[in-house]
Order: sequence, then structure tokens, then C-alpha cells
Amino acid sequence: MSKLRAKGLVERIPRSRRYRLVGKGYSICVAFLELFEKIYAPLTAGLLKPFRGDRILAEEKRCELDR
Repeated sequence: MSKLRAKGLVERIPRSRRYRLVGKGYSICVAFLELFEKIYAPLTAGLLKPFRGDRILAEEKRCELDR
């Protein structure tokens, strides 16, 4: 949290142990969430739990990522 505070992405709420995102921090957080939901999560799901039907496809029809 100290690094995020130093970069001005979060601020501490007075008299508590909580933090709040400031404008720039909020927009960066939303961007990372979108990247995770649209790119990283599907990629890792395919790697950790591959779809069985992908093995049946011919080698030339599968892209490098599928292999």
C-alpha cells in the first residue's frame, strides 16, 4: 500500500485503516480489471483446464496458442 500511496493512486481515510482510490488510481484499476477479464482469465482457463474437444481438431486448424 505504501507504494500505491507514494504514486498517488490511493489515499488513506483519516482515523481508519482503510484506503480509497483517487481518480487516476480508479482508472488504472478499471483498466487492469478489464484486461484480466477479457484476456488473462480466458488464457489461464485454457491452460489450466483445456477443452477436451481441442485435441480432436486437426493440427493445422489449431493456432499456436491452442497447442
